[in-house]
Amino acid sequence: MMSSTIERNGSIMGFGNCINYRQELGVGLPIDVDKGRPLVIAHPAAGIYYHSSMSLFEDTKHPFLHVMVDYGDYYPNTYPYVVDCANYALYHRLPDSSLGHNVFRKASISTPHWQMHVIGEAYEFLSKAPPLDILYVDWFTWLDEFIVKPETSFCDMMSHYIHKIRDGGLIIIDDKHENIEQWNNYPKERTKITNDSEIEYLCHIEWLGTNWQDEMTTYSAKVLKVHHNLESKLGQKNWFEEIKKWFWTSIPEFALNKSQIEKMIENKQEESIHHLAVTWNDWHDTWRDVYMDLERPVLQPIPPFKAWPRNSYLEYLKWLKEHPKLLFEKLQKRTL
Repeated sequence: MMSSTIERNGSIMGFGNCINYRQELGVGLPIDVDKGRPLVIAHPAAGIYYHSSMSLFEDTKHPFLHVMVDYGDYYPNTYPYVVDCANYALYHRLPDSSLGHNVFRKASISTPHWQMHVIGEAYEFLSKAPPLDILYVDWFTWLDEFIVKPETSFCDMMSHYIHKIRDGGLIIIDDKHENIEQWNNYPKERTKITNDSEIEYLCHIEWLGTNWQDEMTTYSAKVLKVHHNLESKLGQKNWFEEIKKWFWTSIPEFALNKSQIEKMIENKQEESIHHLAVTWNDWHDTWRDVYMDLERPVLQPIPPFKAWPRNSYLEYLKWLKEHPKLLFEKLQKRTL
């Protein structure tokens, strides 16, 4: 059956606002999105270039978890700070994940989203983590040890991770390093790369976004789709239940039950930030008490006033209440 995102005449009216080039010009990614949960995207070995994948999803108006895994601590609140031209910080730090990973959000965006930065080796972490909807890649050193021969290098690499991408999920290959042949020799036809899984090249995409210096940039990438054999274990897997495991350890509200969420809504609960996050009041007090006495002060970035735009956190809680399958079930008391 043809995907619901594929329109007649070969044009794609899919997810998001990127431009796609298939048989005809289209808009959006060719992926069916479960409206009942956040999308999970991983961008391993991104360094300071995670803005490319962030900009692809930040205007989709659908909740998403954006996972970075790298050896370095490329946090948006450390050098080089992610600021606009007026030195205002664009991200605010949220409470860490239960595993101690730093979590941030772009303060101007009302859509619920979480950017989690994991310090470590990408394959080691992601191969043990829950599955993804989308793997976004621009740097393949975390997989190139699996290359058997140059002519099949891309399939060799992906064969070791494809089981962690859900059926119908995507592999997005950023064009930033398209000159490195062994990272970009993906098959142009639908190809079987393991006993249970195939990949299919779909289209080339372009979109506008900002880079690490907050400059408007044009990004482009190739899009491949993942197919798992319906008769295999991967084909029978409940991807909703598997992917849901990301949220319980990464986002505090998902580890609550429905009655607790209802109580937060009733109390008009305000959002939480990390206890070490620099607030606007902290910055202003420092400016007033310290910077005013300096002739040429080096001003630190000005933090956002809030981590979420007005009323958006409450709207997120209401959305979570409407999707109780994402939450922990209330434990029943044992009876003697």
